[in-house]
Amino acid sequence: MTEESIKVYARVRPCMDPNNDFPGVAIDELDPCKLRIDYDSITSTNGAQNQHLFKFDNIFWKDSLQEDVFSIIALPLIDHTMEGFNSTLFAYGQTGSGKTFTITGDGTPNCMGIVPRALKYVYDKISNDQSRTFKVSISYLEIYNNVAYDLLTQISSNQVMKLDDLTKVTIADTGTETVFKDLSVEPAPTIDEAHRLFWAGECVREKAATVNNKYSSRSHTIFTMYFKTSDETSVTNSRINFVDLAGSEKYESLSNDINKRKLEARHINKSLHTLQNVIIGLNNKQKHIPFRDSALTRFLKDSLVGNVKTAMIATISTNKSHMPESISTCRFSESVAAVTTVTRVNQTEMTPQEIIQKLREEVTRLRSDLSRIAYTNSVPGASGFISPAEGNELQQQVTEFVEDRSDELNVFAPPQVQYCFQQMKELIRKGNSSALKVSQLQQTLVENQRNVQNLVFWIKTPQQQQQKSRTGDDAISKEEAYVEFCNSHEKWVTQVRMKDLISERCNHGKKLNKKAKHIAVTKLKREDKLNIIRETIKTLEADQSLEKDEATMKAIEEAKKAEAAMIERIKGTTEDLQAAQDELKSCKEDIVALSNEFKKTSGIIQRDFEKFWMSTILRHGKAPIQPMTPIPTQKKGKKKGHPVYSTLRPVSPRKPL
Repeated sequence: MTEESIKVYARVRPCMDPNNDFPGVAIDELDPCKLRIDYDSITSTNGAQNQHLFKFDNIFWKDSLQEDVFSIIALPLIDHTMEGFNSTLFAYGQTGSGKTFTITGDGTPNCMGIVPRALKYVYDKISNDQSRTFKVSISYLEIYNNVAYDLLTQISSNQVMKLDDLTKVTIADTGTETVFKDLSVEPAPTIDEAHRLFWAGECVREKAATVNNKYSSRSHTIFTMYFKTSDETSVTNSRINFVDLAGSEKYESLSNDINKRKLEARHINKSLHTLQNVIIGLNNKQKHIPFRDSALTRFLKDSLVGNVKTAMIATISTNKSHMPESISTCRFSESVAAVTTVTRVNQTEMTPQEIIQKLREEVTRLRSDLSRIAYTNSVPGASGFISPAEGNELQQQVTEFVEDRSDELNVFAPPQVQYCFQQMKELIRKGNSSALKVSQLQQTLVENQRNVQNLVFWIKTPQQQQQKSRTGDDAISKEEAYVEFCNSHEKWVTQVRMKDLISERCNHGKKLNKKAKHIAVTKLKREDKLNIIRETIKTLEADQSLEKDEATMKAIEEAKKAEAAMIERIKGTTEDLQAAQDELKSCKEDIVALSNEFKKTSGIIQRDFEKFWMSTILRHGKAPIQPMTPIPTQKKGKKKGHPVYSTLRPVSPRKPL
């Protein structure tokens, strides 16, 4: 059991507009873990320069990489979780400061966020850990307007998911932990399934454009990975939460926006304000902590006071108009850093099967010890003397055991064991001596046969060819022989054709993959257009200031027609995407089957050549081997081939016509 403070990290986002970039934010020269902000306070009457200095566990500057953020912040928490502890990582900051980019990323490989990198790291580590068994499950929760929803609600894939389609989750406090009723926890045995669940939830979560962020997250989300780890003696349950908080935003900045954005901002700011009150109450050791004032704080209760190791990322924007909120984020971070949590390994449990197996092993060990002691005190030979009759009996047992006529030796006393070992040693010596003689005789026979064959060959070979063979001018290497052997093999034509087919299917697969990606992008664009159409419909129907005149009703009707048409187009795109993915899968299966057949055929050719080469060496020693088939008549003026391999084809394998 360990007690430690919540680790707090800062990540500074660069301002996209250089003219609005505030120059007064910098890392302190004396302490790289302190962030200095020189800012003219709005409430200051004398115009004096106010300097703020905030302490963090680490600061990631504007040029920091996603990989560095993951390695320093998330990696220790994941390792901690896979050892049996609970962990939580949450991102806090105003809208547009980079929270979702840090947690999720932008969908590209180089800019993957913490969660996609965590999935890859977890499954790589599981595949390399042979001592334990892991079972991974996933849940994805969204808190929108203080109502919790299950982002992994199972609905038909042909429908476009809306907020109303999601299952509402009830949050209950049992006194020891927070329980989420109706929240689905899906098994994720592979990394592909884990990615599918994560991105399925991402597609459903509520996003909208605001003044400060075109794709602002309008809800709090909690992505949770559950681990059930088992080894030979115990089972451990743990989990890690990745929390992406919605960004706070000034209510006045939404004065020209629609009512829905104002309602969202009011709920977001209220939940974040409740979170601040909870942190203040924990630091002041108050008796009553207002966890129940919002759904967000009810969820974060276990992360702030329970058995959880927690870390926070404070995202900070250097835009001039965002500086008051950035300073407020840093002050909140200081308050969070003062909160301490106690972590311990979750209670382990031993399955009944494991208990039975452990007891059986203990019984077997005790019986063996008891038998050894009993026989040491009672059986013949325990005193150290082996009689002739007893020796003959033991010798017979050893012979039967060595010759596989018996599976066990009924000996227990140490003198008997020693005698049996001596008998085995004698049998092994005799066996090795006989085997060595046989091996030597076989080697002598092979050498004699080779010498006789060489003598016969030299007698029949003209003198000029013998001179060439002695000097090696007409010798041929094993590699050259293999090339020509391939050209003469019956399966070589099949081998070349399979290679062409594999290349053709690979090129076709690349085209299919490109087509599938294009269809997927088209589908996402059409879903964005559908969301815009639905937003327009809701605005026209909900705005009380608009009179429901004929023009307005006509506009609503046209928008609904456009909505229905867009849904049909999305369904068609979904079917096209599924067809492209099925065809790509079939293409991959063809490539795998062709590759396996190619390897099989290559093995057959290789084995046939090795037999041919060894038989040639055994027949002719180091001299050039005789042709396997009669030499065909050479045409006049055509260059004669090698005297040995003239029956084969040209030197390099050629592609069949």
